[in-house]
Amino acid sequence: MSEWRPIETAPTDGTAVDLWIMRDDGTGFRATDSIFCDIWVIPMYDNQKLGEELHMGSKGHGKITHWMPIPVGPDGEANSLY
Repeated sequence: MSEWRPIETAPTDGTAVDLWIMRDDGTGFRATDSIFCDIWVIPMYDNQKLGEELHMGSKGHGKITHWMPIPVGPDGEANSLY
């Protein structure tokens, strides 16, 4: 399994990755299948504005701190959003 990497090293070429987001209360969560297109687009949210706020680290939503490649499936096949 891949290890988490600092967000500063994340790909910005449209490659889908998983993100780790830390909330202000110290808890964190994983946002899967996210892509960077001027802002982080996180499919679990309805709109890009929230994605932009997360990227900027605004209060209430949390701050993106780490990323990791999307793990391969159980049969060894690479994952794809499309």
